[in-house]
Amino acid sequence: MSRTVGSVRPCIYSNRFYSSVVSELESEISMMIDQRQRESCQFDEIFAAVLPHAGLVYSNRGSSSVFAHRAKPVSFALILAPSHHYHILSDRLVGDSYTAYHTPLGDLSHNPLDISYSFTINNSFTSIEHAVEMPLLHLAYQQKRQGSDIGVEVLLTSSFSSSLKADAVALSIHEAMKRKGIALEETLFLASTDITHWGNLYVNTPYSEMPENEILAHVQKDDADTIQSFIDGSAPVSRPPQSTMCGYGAFTILSRLARLSGLKGKLHDYYTSKDIVPGGDSFVTYASVLFGR
Repeated sequence: MSRTVGSVRPCIYSNRFYSSVVSELESEISMMIDQRQRESCQFDEIFAAVLPHAGLVYSNRGSSSVFAHRAKPVSFALILAPSHHYHILSDRLVGDSYTAYHTPLGDLSHNPLDISYSFTINNSFTSIEHAVEMPLLHLAYQQKRQGSDIGVEVLLTSSFSSSLKADAVALSIHEAMKRKGIALEETLFLASTDITHWGNLYVNTPYSEMPENEILAHVQKDDADTIQSFIDGSAPVSRPPQSTMCGYGAFTILSRLARLSGLKGKLHDYYTSKDIVPGGDSFVTYASVLFGR
């Protein structure tokens, strides 16, 4: 699809989800990446990942794990994300026509893919979406760190009615990259999602008759099984009623892109909002799922 590009997407969650002070933001990300680099990683290089998109105090750990283990410079990044504020029908994609994406750490240029799968251009969806803005922070940090530009494409999606539809989206992205000469070695696929939203705040309270430690253990087991089903390709393409994963469709497409690219996946890190800020009767779970060779 050809599009007429327009304005720069502003960062609207600064001073709400993260600091707008460049030195503070850069230091917060840098310190976390340094910590996560001390972790062992089974892959020599990361080409795709699932990462969280909550406020930076919650998502920094998961997102930094991805960039801590990316060794080569990135020249192209695809952000697959949900839409929290506007409804997207099943089997649909929404893109935008921004020329660039602004962050306090610098702008990232838009490098649109001409994919064959039909999708809608609507800047309103992308402009207000924190699931897009939060990954942009770490990409902007990576751009500064490597000293070379990163082109970004953003696609929003919800879920799919059939494996054929999901496969068609992944294949169209894969083929568009080949036509544009974008090599896997310079690419980073990112699926932006938080995993489980548990508690009265989210109207989701399975295992509520159990003590908190047992609730957390059961939710962790359920999350691990769900993540593994994406990795091995057995996850349903339509989000099950019991799932509160916000980026279900994004994870669906990422897992298919990974298989098309010959990548293997591994749950690298898992934690909850209670691990960051204890207390409260509701919590969210986060994961870093890394894909490499």
